[in-house]
Amino acid sequence: MLGIVSFLADVSSEMVYPLVPLFLTSVLGAPLAAVGLIEGLAEGAASLSKTVGGWASDRLRVRRPLVFAGYALSAVAKPLLAAAYVWPVALLVRFGDRTGKGIRTAPRDAMVADVTPSELRGRAFGFHRAADTLGAVAGPAMALGLLAAFADNFRLIFILAFLPAVAGVALTTQRVTIVVADEDGRPLRPAIVWLDQRQTEGLKPIGGRWGVAFLAAGVTETVARFQADAEANWIERHEPDVWRRIRRYGVLSSWLTARLVGRWVDSSAAQVGYLPFDFRRARWAGRLDWKWEVAHFDRAWLPELVDPTGTLGELTAGAAAHLGLGRAVPLIAAAGDKQAEALGAGALTPEIAALSFGTTATIGTTHRRYLEAIPLVPPYPAAIPGAWFVELQVLRGFWMVEWFKREFGAAEIARGEALDVPPEALFEELLAASPPGSMGLVLQPYWMPGVRYPGPEAKGAIVGFGDIHGRAHVYRAILEGLAYGLREGAERTVRKSGVPIRELRVSGGGSQSRAAVQLFADVFGVPAGRLAQTHEAAGLGAAIDAAVGLGLHPDIGTAVHEMVHLGEVFEPEPGRHDLYEQLYRRVYLRMYARLKPLYEDIRRITGYPRR
Repeated sequence: MLGIVSFLADVSSEMVYPLVPLFLTSVLGAPLAAVGLIEGLAEGAASLSKTVGGWASDRLRVRRPLVFAGYALSAVAKPLLAAAYVWPVALLVRFGDRTGKGIRTAPRDAMVADVTPSELRGRAFGFHRAADTLGAVAGPAMALGLLAAFADNFRLIFILAFLPAVAGVALTTQRVTIVVADEDGRPLRPAIVWLDQRQTEGLKPIGGRWGVAFLAAGVTETVARFQADAEANWIERHEPDVWRRIRRYGVLSSWLTARLVGRWVDSSAAQVGYLPFDFRRARWAGRLDWKWEVAHFDRAWLPELVDPTGTLGELTAGAAAHLGLGRAVPLIAAAGDKQAEALGAGALTPEIAALSFGTTATIGTTHRRYLEAIPLVPPYPAAIPGAWFVELQVLRGFWMVEWFKREFGAAEIARGEALDVPPEALFEELLAASPPGSMGLVLQPYWMPGVRYPGPEAKGAIVGFGDIHGRAHVYRAILEGLAYGLREGAERTVRKSGVPIRELRVSGGGSQSRAAVQLFADVFGVPAGRLAQTHEAAGLGAAIDAAVGLGLHPDIGTAVHEMVHLGEVFEPEPGRHDLYEQLYRRVYLRMYARLKPLYEDIRRITGYPRR
């Protein structure tokens, strides 16, 4: 594997190295003396960092992190040349590239020696050097061809030089979005996205022994809701011509994976939706399972399943070209967006809860045993093989911030346009203008009904209005209500697992708000951390699966240790936590039970939410 990585890294480096002097003189207008200075300092950095890398490898007794850091630094530095418009920037980029080479060289050679039997070391080093040399030959040849093909577009070539360093790719997508296609993978209709609320009325209830079991368990309406929400039933009833032509039925990731590798295959951890899926086994349900009675699924329509970190296939030539890759690389199985987000946040154990501040706000914990926090609401397969992700949701989550902006944020929208900043950034001022607890304004965030808890009759509510309340209090109450709702879900999981939550890891767009993260730390009473490198943790989680699947890291734990870097940590403020504790225990937790009869009456009177 190191030989392959070295080959790709050398292809990438040697695509750039011969072009740098031309780029500096003809594009940036650098004097010849600057060219000599840049290359001299770059090579000096490489020599010095080799010494430092070797010393650190022995002194710290680590190899892999230094090798990974060296390759990563070189890979990231090369495309930055495309952004250079003055020659000192090119100096910094070349310095970083060659420093990366120096850092990795000695630990890499030591790794080869460490893992190779003494009688095979000559062969191993020979293979590794041959890969280096082959890359050094292929790189300039590719650069010459690209230079001719792209009419001396140096900047584009520097960007393309990053691509040979791509050893593999992974995919994570939104969940519960259904695509139906023919035998050739051509979609038969637009995708039915996860927020779609269409339902099929008047379906025959599931009967027989399953119907009796559901009646005894008090979940008949839950199962009926599952039937009504299943996209397959709607398509069969309303689009019979489409239904007859279906040969592939799956979630969005299944269809995209087929487009990438040319096979009807997907990750087992991406199967979240109204599908005949056995969440305990992470496989399609057995033939006697009740889920086959929900809709007239055909087993032949469903994709082959591969567990996270497994190989789904190799990119087709067309897919590789579309992604700008010069060659086909493996596609590694990852997971749905929320499971990948938890992995990217480093939430590997039940003590660490992953909070996702997205359109749907979720809190989840990773477990090594199957655990249903709410009966008949299964945990999803985690982005970690052999683990489950117990997830509780507030379905409209941080969408409510968008709702507030649309309905009450005209002033911030206008100011944002004038200042060229997102209106949401100005909402921080509303949090600063309202005290913790919103002066007793408490919000129940059920703007979209649930399935089991909250139930299908649920509605949103705000209680505690007085003449002192304004927009700022409402905005803070939205965030506090989301925090209360997610805490309630987390406590259900804790009661089932017996493992208390000691830390929050926050990601998603809403996590960019320092005030919002602090608010959640105060409500939960535990530290809340966010990542140093990105708020888009789902992509990082998919990259972790890819790194393990490609053998760049031996296991998930090691990959998380090396790839996930915690940034700012927000400690709960005791006084605010005490206030929130009282509002949560004495007000919020009582609201749903007290209001549920009214919600049911509203549903009967108005027909909303639909039965």
